[in-house]
Amino acid sequence: MFWSCRSPDFRSVRRVYTAKLEGCKSGHMTVAMYEGDGAEEAWSQDLAKYEIVRHPNIMQLYVLVSTQRLYAMVFYDELIPYRQFLRCFQHSPILSTYIMAYCSIVKTTEFKEATNYIKRLFRNLYPMDYDDLSIWIRPPAGELCLELAPGGPETSFELARWWESHVLRLDNVSLETPDSEDMIISSLSEDHYHRLYSQRGTCVGITKPLVLPKEELRWYQYGGAPSEVLPNSWIRYESRRRRILKLELQLWLPVYKLPNPWLVQANRIFAEIEEETHVEDYVCVDYLRFSLRIADECHIPEGYLFICPPQDLCTGTEPHVNSYQWPACPAYWSLDPSGADHLSPEDARMLGFPPIHIETFVQGKSWERSVYKGL
Repeated sequence: MFWSCRSPDFRSVRRVYTAKLEGCKSGHMTVAMYEGDGAEEAWSQDLAKYEIVRHPNIMQLYVLVSTQRLYAMVFYDELIPYRQFLRCFQHSPILSTYIMAYCSIVKTTEFKEATNYIKRLFRNLYPMDYDDLSIWIRPPAGELCLELAPGGPETSFELARWWESHVLRLDNVSLETPDSEDMIISSLSEDHYHRLYSQRGTCVGITKPLVLPKEELRWYQYGGAPSEVLPNSWIRYESRRRRILKLELQLWLPVYKLPNPWLVQANRIFAEIEEETHVEDYVCVDYLRFSLRIADECHIPEGYLFICPPQDLCTGTEPHVNSYQWPACPAYWSLDPSGADHLSPEDARMLGFPPIHIETFVQGKSWERSVYKGL
């Protein structure tokens, strides 16, 4: 098996192989072969870097090959591109998640140590984009190893927010042993496992609310228009003092605590509603925003705008006591300062009042089928 990458000037190609050396008692090793018109030059440039590097998380030279027609480097150990290594464990959500989480942790700790080592060693001799260094894996333990030469897409790794999970490396775990899943699971608390999967991240159904906001509901006003709260908790604006108005009611649910109760009960809920094929279409909502706005620069006749109290957006009835939705009448125009006489939308339009726009924004998280299978 091999992986290739062209040099920036397109004059040579660098191919990386997994190979077994004749007469060598060690296991498989990694061989980088250079081909093309610029092979010798590319080989010499990479050699200048590797021959002075001594770091456990950077590829280490074992032997060099230099002939009139062949230029190659042999590195210690068998190395597999990160993405290729991950695909080997697609059958196991537990192992694939552990690998991604651990590699992200390594990239924020050991990766920084290795790149700092390179910076100190090379100083300004070999400018590099350290965030684009290729990532290889030493099986079966899953150790991370950096490559100083350009790599292909198989060695790329996009850093995700796994650092929130604080995954520790298990030195006594071989990912190829039958009990590796059990060993990894037993090393994680239930909360840790849920946080691990909640980082991996269409509504078909709505379940019982999981985590509720503790803050008191309130309208956030943009524009600084003067208002008055009436005894019945409705909010009144004078139309002649307000041409542009925007109000928002926001519900922030605890981002990192929210997925835990959902993941605990998700499979049970799916079983009850007999849902198996579209589980990734279900969303755990963590943010709601209700927006109400008046955006009309034209002349507005004298009158009053009445906005419902924020508590009216909470249904307050069983079994949806903690659900939120727009009430039947969230706002209306009136010529009466008491608000007793509601103007219908059609009457308000004919009198010259601008329309009242309402909008709902929903944000949430969803998970792939493999996550639920792992749970």
